[in-house]
Amino acid sequence: MTEYVLETKNLTKKYSKRAVVDNLSIKIRKGDIYGFIGKNGAGKTTTIKMISGLTNPTSGSIELFGSSDLSEGRKKIGTIIENPAIYPYMSARENIEVQRIMKGIGDKKITDQVLSIVGLSDVGNKKAKKFSLGMKQRLAIAIALVGSPEFLILDEPINGLDPIGIKDIRNLILKLTKEAGITVLISSHILGELMKIATCYGIIKDGRIVKQLTVEELREIVKPQAEFVVNDPEKARAIFTEVFGINDMEIQGNWIRIGEAVEKCDDIKRCLEENDIVISSVRTINDDNEEYLIKLMEEGEE
Repeated sequence: MTEYVLETKNLTKKYSKRAVVDNLSIKIRKGDIYGFIGKNGAGKTTTIKMISGLTNPTSGSIELFGSSDLSEGRKKIGTIIENPAIYPYMSARENIEVQRIMKGIGDKKITDQVLSIVGLSDVGNKKAKKFSLGMKQRLAIAIALVGSPEFLILDEPINGLDPIGIKDIRNLILKLTKEAGITVLISSHILGELMKIATCYGIIKDGRIVKQLTVEELREIVKPQAEFVVNDPEKARAIFTEVFGINDMEIQGNWIRIGEAVEKCDDIKRCLEENDIVISSVRTINDDNEEYLIKLMEEGEE
């Protein structure tokens, strides 16, 4: 049985009768890195605020860790929403200590532990106001980790970061999921980076979920293709079918495009040549997952 860390059903938030989030239903499995993607204003942050308890839904329901007891469930989550809650005139250690005390955690070792996890053990007494943006984001994640959450919610954590800062945050998220088993919801509109770590996606447009799919499902939808330009397309078609069992083909003029067995292009090419078929060119058309997701963000599901 699939264990869900988060499940929302018909979650709706209205402001002045306008639905900012509209009947949103999502499921996040334990251990996933859930890429919550949509354009600015799509409803990502409002959804996260409802999950975290910072604003109340107009209607719909939220379950955390299989329970509707949100007060207990929210004790197991850590969040970063919009601007990180950092005290600028305090050091990284002092910021963590404040959070530890506020949460009533007596074990002072947690401070060293979370600073080590995010790579801020050696910043000493340097005030947070002098941190780079990347360091501030890592400190914010450290604050969110106080209390050993099982579910981490990060709202646009790489916005404004330089390439090194983005890489640091990306590696940190992967480390948290792999080593600590933390489930992560990460909202972003920077698809290129998100696609390097996400295990599944929820695409939101105008407050509605357009589609939810795993990385595996995405690969099935957006498959790579190979295109052969040959002197005898009908003879080539027969070889594709009879020798390689390929039926997913498109033929126009002298070119044939296949959607199966693309990984066998070298073998196919060799076989065609052995059967006296002249090949003018062969090219692989890469699957463009990013383009597909952008289309969903902009146009919705067909």
